Amino acid sequence: MEVYHFSFHYPISGSPVRIGACPRSPPRHPSTRSSTRGLLWEGGGYSYSATIGSVVTRLLPHTADLSVEVEAPTKRALFCEFARALTNLMVEGEVRPSRQEAVSLVALDQPSLLVCFLNELIFLWEDQNFLTRDVRFTVLKSLSLQAVCLGEPFSPDRHRIWHSMKAATYHQLQLARMGRVWRAQVLFDV
Repeated sequence: MEVYHFSFHYPISGSPVRIGACPRSPPRHPSTRSSTRGLLWEGGGYSYSATIGSVVTRLLPHTADLSVEVEAPTKRALFCEFARALTNLMVEGEVRPSRQEAVSLVALDQPSLLVCFLNELIFLWEDQNFLTRDVRFTVLKSLSLQAVCLGEPFSPDRHRIWHSMKAATYHQLQLARMGRVWRAQVLFDV
């Protein structure tokens, strides 16, 4: 069983950002743990971490958009974690794997494939209100992928919209294998 490690940092300036559940205002006392899922206020920003193995996800400070960095042991895990991070940035609440959506893409290079994949998930959200919980890849090559996205339609009773994502962009896009780790950074237009 793989264990994942998530680490997020939330800048004070700009609109509030959350992964999991982030309060809209800081706790009253700096360096105290809030009641929301291990969120820790550290002078200068929010920080969230939970241990689940070898994948690291960071929300990077950016003035207007959201920049996300993911490290994972495989390219497959990297793409899966980006899908989860995107959903967590868009809505608050548990997403159940009650429906499947097929995705098939071809791109010019690996970084473009990641951006196209994330934009396809944003399209599924915009067109069908579909929220992705997990991804099962049947094909994941350098320039193409075929996958089944597991998730469910948005339910106002159980989900709360957090950020409206316009697109994953090519600005500051990075995707590379560094030794045993795959690392990527994507800037989302919100």
